[in-house]
This record gives sequence, C-alpha cells and structure tokens, in this order.
Amino acid sequence: MNKVAKAIVIITQTATTNTIRSFALSDNIVNGFEGIDREGNLNPFNATHFNPTRHSDDNEWSEHGKGLIDAFKACCAIVRILTRYKKFDGTYAYEECTFDFEAMAEENRHSPSCVTVTQEYYLENHLYETGSTITLEQLLPNIFTGTFDDIKKKIQRTLVDKYSSALMKGNEDYQEVSRLKFQVGNTQPIDIVAVPSPLENVDHPHDKYEVVMEVRQNENNIKAIFCKKSGTQTKWHAWNQENGKYGALNNNQYQRKIQTYSTHIGTYYMKGTRTSGTGYDRYPMGSLILKRLLRTLTQDIRNGGRHMSFLPTPRNGEVNYHYIEMTWNEKALTKFIEYNLQKKIDCDLTRLNSLISEAGKWAEQQIRSEIKSESRFKKDWLLNYQNIEAARWNGDLTYQQNLNNAEAALEEYNNALLSESEEESEDEQDIQTEVVHIDSDFDDDFTTTTAGGVEDDEEDDEEDDEEDDEEDVQSHQDQDEEQEGGEEGGEEDEQEIQSQDIEEDNNEDNNSIIDFDPIQNEPQHIPIAPTTHRSGLNLENANLYLDYLENLELSDEQKTEAILGVPSQNIKGTKSIWNDICRKKLGEDHFNYVCGLHFYKESTYTLNEWIIDIRKLINTSYNGTEATILGGSDISGLVLYLNPDNNNNTNSHETAAEV
Repeated sequence: MNKVAKAIVIITQTATTNTIRSFALSDNIVNGFEGIDREGNLNPFNATHFNPTRHSDDNEWSEHGKGLIDAFKACCAIVRILTRYKKFDGTYAYEECTFDFEAMAEENRHSPSCVTVTQEYYLENHLYETGSTITLEQLLPNIFTGTFDDIKKKIQRTLVDKYSSALMKGNEDYQEVSRLKFQVGNTQPIDIVAVPSPLENVDHPHDKYEVVMEVRQNENNIKAIFCKKSGTQTKWHAWNQENGKYGALNNNQYQRKIQTYSTHIGTYYMKGTRTSGTGYDRYPMGSLILKRLLRTLTQDIRNGGRHMSFLPTPRNGEVNYHYIEMTWNEKALTKFIEYNLQKKIDCDLTRLNSLISEAGKWAEQQIRSEIKSESRFKKDWLLNYQNIEAARWNGDLTYQQNLNNAEAALEEYNNALLSESEEESEDEQDIQTEVVHIDSDFDDDFTTTTAGGVEDDEEDDEEDDEEDDEEDVQSHQDQDEEQEGGEEGGEEDEQEIQSQDIEEDNNEDNNSIIDFDPIQNEPQHIPIAPTTHRSGLNLENANLYLDYLENLELSDEQKTEAILGVPSQNIKGTKSIWNDICRKKLGEDHFNYVCGLHFYKESTYTLNEWIIDIRKLINTSYNGTEATILGGSDISGLVLYLNPDNNNNTNSHETAAEV
C-alpha cells in the first residue's frame, strides 16, 4: 500500500496426503523485524508488545501488537522467522527465530529461540536481499480445512478480497504487474491482480452515491454522529432525541452543533452503486463491505460471509444488485462497531449501540433510496425511453447491450414520429396550396365586377368611417361624464367592476369553447408574431422565447409535453429540438455518440436543463446576424402552444418572463 515493498506467499503440499504442509510469506521490507534486539514489550516477539508510535498511527494497519503472535498460536505448532533487521544501534544483523509452541509450553517460555546467522545463509534461504521470511509448519487442520486444492483457492481468494484496494494503491506506477505474488510448490509464481470494486471501477456505468458520517465529541465525552449526503446543496442531519429520528440542520444550526461537539474523532464514508448488467459476479445483496484504511474487514457474502446491514435483511430481491461499502481510516472508529485483534468484523450490525446503529440506518436508507429498488430501476429505465417495449431492461444482457437496444428502439421510434410529422407537413402544404388557388380565383372574379359596384363599395366605406367618427365622439363624451361623477360613486363603481370581473372569470371557466384572437391577446413581453402559425426566429428572439419558456409555471403534464412535444398537433418538444440542432452542428456520427452519453443521465433531466442545452447550442452555432436559426419555428410553436394567454388566462408571468 505504501509502495515501498513487495511480497510473495508460498504454500507446499504434503508428499503422502492431499493437504497443506507449509505456509510461507516473504517480503523485502528494508528494516525487517526491527526491535527484536530490545527487551520487554518493545520487542515485537513479546506477547505484550506495544509500539506507541505505530499503534497510534491511523496510517498503519497494526493496532494492538499482539495479533501476529496470537495468529501463530491459533494456526500452527511451529513458526520459523528469518530476518535481516535494523538493530537499536542502527546497524543490520541476520537472525533466525523459532516459535516451537510445544517446547515453549514445556519450558514455560514465552519467547522464541533465536540464533544469529550469516549473510550467506540468509540469502540462500530468503528470496530478496532485504526483509523477512515467515514459515508456518505443522498447520492445524481446524484452520486449514479441506483438500490442498480447496486451501489453495481459499488463500488466493482471500488475498484478492482482503487486499485489492490496498494493492490498487500500491501498484500505481509499479513496473511489474503486482507487488504481491502467490506460488504453489515449485511452480511459477502468479500475480495477485487487484480486482476493483464497482465503486473503484472508473468504467462502472451506474451512478455512485455517498453519505458522510462525522463522529464528534463534546467536553463531557458525549459523542454524536452528524450525517449528510455528498453534494454542495445537501444539509447535515443530527439525531433528535425527542422524536427518535435524524433531522435536517440549517448551516447556523450545524455550526452551533460542532462548536458544542468540538472534538472530531473521525469520519465514516458509506458509498453505494448498482451492479445490474456489469461484470460483478453474483448478487451483492446490499450486504455492507467494511474497510479500514483500504483493508477489507468483512467476509464477502458471495463467499459464505454474513449479510451485513444496519437495516433488516431484505427477502424480496429488491436490493440484490445493491453494492454498498462503509470505509474509515481512524482506528478509534473501529471500536464503535466491533473490537477484536483479528482485523475482522462479523457481528449483527442491527444490535450495536444506538449511536452508530441509528447513523448507519439513516445512511444506508439514503444510499438504497438513491440506487432504487429493482422494480423502480426497471420502471424508470423504461420510462426514460418513452415506454417503448423494445427498450425494456433485460437482465440477461449487459448494461451496454441494454443501452444499445434502448437507444436503437428510441431512434426507430423518433424516426417514425419524424416521418409521420413530415407526412403531416406535406399534407398541410398541399391544403395551403389549394387555399391559395381558391383565393386567387376569388380575387380574379372580384376584380371583374362593374365600376359602379366598386364605387358603391367606396361609398359604403365612407359611410362606415363617418359612423365610426360619431361613435368616437360619443365615447369621449361618455368618458368625460364618468370622470365628473367619479368622486361620488368611486367605491360603488369599484365594487361593481370587481363583481363583474369575478362573474366574467367564472363565465370563462365554464366555457368549453373559447374564441381566441391572437392579435388582441398577444403577450407584449415576447416577440410572438400576430398569427397562430409558427414563425422562424433569429438568435435574439430565440433566446427571448427560451427565457419565457423557462419561466412559465407549468403543470407536470405540461412539462412532459414541453419535453416530448405533442405529435398529434405537430408540436416538437425541447428534446426533439435539441436533437435537430445538435445533429446539424455535430454531424450524424458525432451526434449519435454524444446522444448516447446524454441519455446516460436523461432520467434526471428536467425541462429547464433541456432549455439550457438548447440555449448553449444556438449561441455557439450562430452569431446573431442570421435572419433565422435552425429550430426557431419549433421553439415558436412550442411557446405558442404552452403560452397561458392562448387559453385566455390572465398573464401572471409577466414579471418572471420580462425581457
């Protein structure tokens, strides 16, 4: 992990039985077993060994100083250690120490027997020029169970499961494949290749989520855990004793809390993701994998380990594809979960003290909610692709295969809509052409009328103008009279007007069919053409339309229409508009690639995000000198369709959409 050493594990088989004979570990750590020339608990071979510097360092795995000797006693009868070590005076020496536990027991001796050896002997029996070799003999069958092949597989699997995260860090910029190797007998050593977890895999296709759990302590040694989901806009949460729940804190509340709990003990990190359609072997089942300082402390549920969770173990399969880790660096935090000398955690997390239990429950609930249940994930995936049956998630396919199928189905669907839209446009154009011909024929007939008829029309126009003038004069007189009497009946008039307005609004709501004059109802704050037909837009006006659309208060149904469009009325949504502009800007090949990346996050894409994307595209594609831009007519049509004034509603968005 620290990129300063390499090691090899070597096992041998007995000659007469199908079982293991010896287990050896060799490394090239420069200082070897430093301190074996010292007395008392400063000697690492002492059963009560304590190194205050190393054992208090959160950047070291070693914590107690007793684990090595206890492990020797638990799994074998004899241990031989050959080491080149740094002496107290700074020089180096070669030593071979033997733990013969049977002889040590008979002699009431707690220390191994050690002899100084030559450099030649050391190099003949050790693989490197520095470091140590630890060899375990007369292995106990209750620890090394099964056939030799079984034991070989277990050791190799344990090395991968326990040390992959550490190896990934240690192997960075390393010239060989791995710093850790595994050898069986006299065969060629194989590299222990680190297997990244779904969270460590940079190519993992699913989103990853994180909850931070900050452990703090006040002056009275009372501890508290504050939790929050990772993100700039998320809030810290604290345990509320009154209602027995975690509640959100604003920034001031959180600052007061950490002033009270001023001592920071450490931080847990709970992270999770989904494994559906990936190369992850078998179901992780939402079972927590606990790691301290990149070293795994739990046994994987896939290899017979306990299901680890702060929440009740699910039985319905909804979290089968949930992969969740809980990590920390501080040694003090391990004691909140399980305290032992074995670098192993195998307890019922639901029965821990309430401090860590409640924090763990809250964090795990947040992670599960973000990953989503199996049913929810499949439903959202299908919804993301317009509920097209061919895009449905298939558990027998990889993520990429599912993505390819879904995008192909969506493209086919969009092409069908485009083809349908083009056919409707052609039909509309044919109808408009016929209307033009009819109008032209009518104009020809009209111009062939007699001169007398034309004169009669002109006279009628003059009479109409005179009537209009008389009406205008009468209107001004009426206004003057109203002004004279305004002071006397002002309050009554206002009440009457309000009553009339309410009655008119009620009448409007009750009308099933509303006559709409687009000219009279045209919003003045956006450049809507005086027609119900869509019009082309230049860059400036397109931005104004987008600003207006962005500030509209729309229902969920209207937002869906704004994104997906209304094909039956030949209205394109923001998604289709973005597609058209992007395809023109990038070309077909690049568009297909970018589109694939885009749909990767589409499940969380809002209407405003589509609008932002369109705005970016048009402002990078045009300089403002063009008469019209691609997509302008579609933007115009969409705004006209969604414009609340088109439904004779009072314009309540004038301030928000002011440009």
